[in-house]
Amino acid sequence: MDVRNKTLMVTKYCIKNEFTMCPFDEKHNQSKLPEPLYLVDRKNKYKLEFHCAECEMHIINT
Repeated sequence: MDVRNKTLMVTKYCIKNEFTMCPFDEKHNQSKLPEPLYLVDRKNKYKLEFHCAECEMHIINT
């Protein structure tokens, strides 16, 4: 089964929100992160997709 480019996880925890860079948080949204963002471990690289209107972060297998 090929899982490349598939959503592995959907989470309400958001890196943009953690770094106070949420586009919906007018109080703290001072700068933007360069996108796309990735989580990387020793073997894999995971693309992060932000669905800000739903306040969700999707982790995609690349």
